[in-house]
Amino acid sequence: MKKMKWLSGLLLMMILFNGMFVFADVAYPEPTREFYVADFAGVLSQEVRNAILRANLNYEKTKERPQIVVATVPNLQDLEINQYAVGLFEKWAIGNKSYDNGVLLLLALEERRVWIEVGYGLEGAIPDGKAGEILDAAVPALSQGNYSEGLLRAFYLLSQETNKEYGYENGAILGTYPPTEINQGAAGQRIPENRGVPAIFRIMGILFILLLLWLDHRFLGGFFLGMFFRMILFGGRGGRGGGGFGGGSSGGGGRSGGGGAGRGF
Repeated sequence: MKKMKWLSGLLLMMILFNGMFVFADVAYPEPTREFYVADFAGVLSQEVRNAILRANLNYEKTKERPQIVVATVPNLQDLEINQYAVGLFEKWAIGNKSYDNGVLLLLALEERRVWIEVGYGLEGAIPDGKAGEILDAAVPALSQGNYSEGLLRAFYLLSQETNKEYGYENGAILGTYPPTEINQGAAGQRIPENRGVPAIFRIMGILFILLLLWLDHRFLGGFFLGMFFRMILFGGRGGRGGGGFGGGSSGGGGRSGGGGAGRGF
């Protein structure tokens, strides 16, 4: 009996420590100096970077001050893209705090995934279905390696929906750049959407965590649960200072609404 108790405790310790280290190893990059464009994967042209920056600077002149940030990363550090997008959105605090009207357009080069994460305040203007349609219009260019064209197309469409929500003129925000239609260039191609972990696996994950907590309480008196909470309260998150990309933050304190859409390319 003592041997079984010892083995159960050892197994629980290995599982908990492995989960904690995986969580701590996620090093979200710091925002760039421009904030609105973070091309960490090095795939965007200077012209596209300037167009995204110019539109967001025009948003800064409005009352609502929405923010549409475009970020590319080499990889997702073993996370699902929706998980990475939420973490990055929250770290950078995208959007005006008073309206929670930020949008993050994220591309992961190695995984060949793209995701739109929408703040609470714009979920009505850009629901999941609309976000998916926008990505459908961008995927053909992305699948051919035309990352600048594909991401700019998605950015235009996100901007147009944001402008419609607040009554902005497209020309006042986007300047002389031509308007983009959602179906333009889509060529009928629709990439299956991945919205993260299916519900059944989420339920299984919750049950597994509850089992671990019971084992910890039953055999170890809650030792590892207490240690985990102490790490959270006093240790901080390991990814806060990571990334090595430098730059300051211009986030407005916005929060993610948890909604969005993703595509493969």
